[in-house]
Amino acid sequence: MKSLGRYAMASVGPIGAAAAQFLLSLLLLQRLSPEAFGGFSFLLIAIQLLSSIWSALFNAPLLVLTVRETGANGSSPATRAIFATNLLGAALAGALLTLIAISMGLAVPAASIMGVYAMVALLRSLGRAHAYAIERPWRAMRSDVTYSVTLLLTTALIFWLGSASVMLASLALLVAAMIGLLPLGRAYAEAQFGRIGARDLSGYLPVWREHSGWSLTGVLTTEATGNAHSYLVTLLVGPAAFAPIAATALLIRPIMVATNALMEYERAQMARMVVAKDRRRAQSSMRLLRAVLLLICIATAVIAAALLLWKPTLIYPSRYPMDLLVIGTTCWIAVATVRAIRVPDSALLQAAGQFRRLAYASMFASVISVILVVACLSSVQPIWSIASMGIGELAMTIWLWVAARRMLNEHSGWAIEASESEPTISGKAIRA
Repeated sequence: MKSLGRYAMASVGPIGAAAAQFLLSLLLLQRLSPEAFGGFSFLLIAIQLLSSIWSALFNAPLLVLTVRETGANGSSPATRAIFATNLLGAALAGALLTLIAISMGLAVPAASIMGVYAMVALLRSLGRAHAYAIERPWRAMRSDVTYSVTLLLTTALIFWLGSASVMLASLALLVAAMIGLLPLGRAYAEAQFGRIGARDLSGYLPVWREHSGWSLTGVLTTEATGNAHSYLVTLLVGPAAFAPIAATALLIRPIMVATNALMEYERAQMARMVVAKDRRRAQSSMRLLRAVLLLICIATAVIAAALLLWKPTLIYPSRYPMDLLVIGTTCWIAVATVRAIRVPDSALLQAAGQFRRLAYASMFASVISVILVVACLSSVQPIWSIASMGIGELAMTIWLWVAARRMLNEHSGWAIEASESEPTISGKAIRA
């Protein structure tokens, strides 16, 4: 029961944030054309990709360094390098997203606001990781709750004004993200803005070699596995064809939110179990996490089925054909369940810093996904690309299950690893 309580605490903030973003997306689904909604949804997926990249480049290494070294307050050379590079990278990422939005036909003011939102969201992402790393999870939760409440209020204002647009939605997201930074506290503000300088940027190179390189490879190939259909459908067929895919993905939002929230929380706990070589506790934690996520998948599937059977117009406008909604929802539920099954295995491998094993799994799965999605788009409706991508997801889940079992049976697996050789950060060997 105590573990379930911790899971509930870890989920409150992310669930609230996702619920607020869900309502905003639902409002836009009702008010915007399929092409405009598809374009906005694609930009959100691009920001999600950036967030995943940030997790590989900065969040996960920060956690490992904090557990293994002193410097949890961001004062060690390696952690200062992470914060300095994060600040520069977030600014560049925001500029890149602005250019992508403009290339998709978004007006410059709306595109610029979306770009600034991406930058602030990435800064908040590392702030949340910092809160977990220094064992202050309440700060991350307060940040999420503040973000959620602010986004709910701004969404309500847009609804009241009766003039939903991509620009207003982007502005709502930006305001919520900026206010959501405040609860992360003084420690994060000092680490991110106060103690760093340009000279700290060079210190990121060892972090890259020891942690981020393989982790980033894993993230990019995982993205190719899980979102190849998003990019290929939008690029080859257009935002309007992507709209039904994005619309049906809304129904699995509870699964994805729970998966991401519990993964982030459990990864921090497992990192400490790995350091303590507490294999039994790690296995117990993995079983509980998998059971909780499967229950969430079942509940979501029941709710989605009831909605489609009795009142689909509660969410979907009549311009979206029912056959596409049923196919998309069924495929998404299956994909989300497969993803949820592998979360404990992935959390364990990340906690141990075994990013190479993760990268190999995602590289193998990404090849399958891309090939099948391309084949699908040349022969059937784009909505079936979800199922094609799901086969790659299944391959990755099986690979990670095997890798996690192997680690549990290896004594060497219970050391936080970063490379084949004996890695060092700031002159200190990382050993269990």
